[in-house]
Amino acid sequence: MRSVLLPILVTLYLLGFSNLFLRSSFGVMAPELEREMGMSPAVLSTVASSFFIVYALMQVPTGMLLDRFGPRRVLSGMMLFTAAGTALFAAGESAQTLTLGRILMGIGCSGAFTGAFYILAMWMTPDRVVTQTGALNSFAAVGNLCATAPFAVLIALIGWRESYWLFTARMVLLTIS
Repeated sequence: MRSVLLPILVTLYLLGFSNLFLRSSFGVMAPELEREMGMSPAVLSTVASSFFIVYALMQVPTGMLLDRFGPRRVLSGMMLFTAAGTALFAAGESAQTLTLGRILMGIGCSGAFTGAFYILAMWMTPDRVVTQTGALNSFAAVGNLCATAPFAVLIALIGWRESYWLFTARMVLLTIS
């Protein structure tokens, strides 16, 4: 049981990290997108908000999918959406492509916490669920932190596209693990 539980927890923690990173990382990239693509503040806000709108709209369907098909299938499928969205975003040459990438990321991330909590409730003893939920939330919050100054440094070193390609590779590895 323990040998199975540790990889599950690591995957859930990394999924939570990825979710909060993708929510927060756009603000650091916005000046680069404005400079490189000439996007106005209105366009930038449309690209940024597309993630959150879809994320919110997907909450009820995600819960239904989790109940019907189980968290393993649903989260695996959603991670594919996230990986496809980050790849499309990294390759994007227009506001429409970046928006579509953010929409795919929003779909993919929408089940991260719901699915993780579902799994924790299934796999953990009742006395451990709250501890693991708190630990998951705490680790995921590191994603917010990494989406600020550390991400800005990475962008300064290699560029925003290359940074997102690295994140895409990370999402693909997380999906197949």
